[in-house]
Order: sequence, then structure tokens, then C-alpha cells
Amino acid sequence: MRICFVAAVQAALLASTSFLHAAAPATQPAPPAWMAKPTTAWPQILLTNKQTDNSNHFGFSGSSGLARLPNGVVVLLTAGHLLNGVAPTDFAKGFKSWVAVPSLTAVSGVRMKSIAMDTAKPIDLDAIALLPNSQTPPWPGIVCTIRETPLEVGETVYLIAIPADKVEHQHVRKAEVVRVNDNHTVEYNVEGKFITTGNSGAPVIDTLGRYCGVNTAHLDNQDDPAKMKLVLADASALLREVVLPAGMKPLVLAPATTAPAGTRAAGPQGAAKAEQYVAAAEQLAQNGQTDMARVILQSVVNDYPGSPSAKKAKALLATLGK
Repeated sequence: MRICFVAAVQAALLASTSFLHAAAPATQPAPPAWMAKPTTAWPQILLTNKQTDNSNHFGFSGSSGLARLPNGVVVLLTAGHLLNGVAPTDFAKGFKSWVAVPSLTAVSGVRMKSIAMDTAKPIDLDAIALLPNSQTPPWPGIVCTIRETPLEVGETVYLIAIPADKVEHQHVRKAEVVRVNDNHTVEYNVEGKFITTGNSGAPVIDTLGRYCGVNTAHLDNQDDPAKMKLVLADASALLREVVLPAGMKPLVLAPATTAPAGTRAAGPQGAAKAEQYVAAAEQLAQNGQTDMARVILQSVVNDYPGSPSAKKAKALLATLGK
């Protein structure tokens, strides 16, 4: 039976916590499917901050990652000291552009427009949330759901670090939480010894793939020769400081029109809409929500026949299986 595009997309997106805030499930959520793969096969999470100040001085500064807030809005999390002396209230004056890119050679990324916090109320955490210019996918890296509860001693976490060489797109380092401080900083032991330069602002995720921390520093008292003791800002504390523009809502892809199948992809507007649906399905699949992704992809195939997006949707369906 042919899937109704409008009903399928609306049902999938309304059910998906990737786009709308939903009530917490009664059972413990499962980690996304990609976490079962070798860490070298994990999707891109790590981003790099590409900054240009208002004097046209350009450079790369630390690391960052994309997080989805409980209401569905996507923000960029990074270390506060990467503002490089620019006061949060002067973000627009201090930076001509701030773009988060997946690699140093990437030609495109996601541009930031403001700090998503009350800039008149400084916080002690060395972490900030930045608001992208647009909430429209595709994103340069996977968007991890932000964790709403504090980390606890003994938990396993993963630092998504800068590449150890020029081959890897990121380096995943397993770690253990060893101390939780009163100021919402967390000390954690990362397996292996490595140079930490460039890892300021790097994402830290938990065993469920949730964005749980922003790497901010390493400690001077390194007491284990086989590990690195680093410090992160707890994402749940940063979440409480996020302030969004009044009335801002997450992107919810509008349902297609009621035009007959085969005509919806006509013109640039229809093509752009189809591309948005495919990008949304990709994001769902990366977050382990493959059933919803398949529904949207099959709808694109049915309702945008012959379009480049339909061709891409078919290829993605083949990778997701039945």
C-alpha cells in the first residue's frame, strides 16, 4: 500500500525527539545504532571553530559540537575561553564570522549568529552555547541530544578529540568520571597519553550518545602515567544557562502540498523541500531512529519520483535494510 507522504512525515517527525520535545520514555533509552560500531566508524561529531574577527584576522580555534536542546533547537557547544578575550556581550562586534566546520579543509559548515545565553549574567563555567544562523539541516556533524542530568563518578564517557593523525576525521577516547565538583566541573581520566592542544571545547558524550560535557582543560597533577586527567563543564549545568530568542521553536519540516505525485519536485522550491526531507531522514538514521528514517525516505521516493533526492533516498534505504 502506498505511503501517504503527509501522514508519514507528520507522524515520524511528531514522534521523533530529534525535532520535537517529547515526554521521557518509561524505560532507559537505547544508545544510537552507530555506537555499536568501532569508534573509527562513528559519524562525525567533532567540529572545529573557524573564526574571523572584525579586523579580518582569520584562524581556527579549538573544538565544538552540535547539541539538541529538550525543545528541539540545535545549538553549538564549545569552551568559553575560545572567545579569546571578547566579552559575551560583544560577540557580534568581536567576530565577523564564526563557522563550525567538520575539518580544517572543509569549505562549508554552520555559521553562528549569537550567544544563546544571558550575556549580561556571567557564569562560572568555561563553556558557552552558540545559536546557528538557521535551524535547517543538513548539519556538518551529527547532532547529539543534550543530557539533562549531571554526570556521576564511575560513569563511562567518550571524549571526541582532534585527530591523532591526518587520516582520522576524529579520535574517540574512552574515559571514566573520577570527580564531580561543586562548580559543575567534572574531572575524568582519559585512556592514553596525548597532546591536548586543540581539544578545548571538544564534545564529551555518555554511553547513550548524549552530549554530556564540554572539554575545557587538563590538570597539572597527572597521577597516572597511562591516562590523562582532563576537566569538562557538565552539559546539564550549561543547559540551565541557555536563553533563546523569544518565541524561537525548533525546525519542523512542513508537510508537502496535496499536489499529485510526480509534480511536487517541480521547480527549485520543490527540490529544496525534498532535500530537506532526505537530510532529516539522515539525521534520524544517525541517531538510531531507522524506522522513522525509512518512512520519510520511502515517502520521498514515492512523492518526488525522478528527482535527485529520490535517487539519494533509494540509496539510503538500501543501506538501512528492511
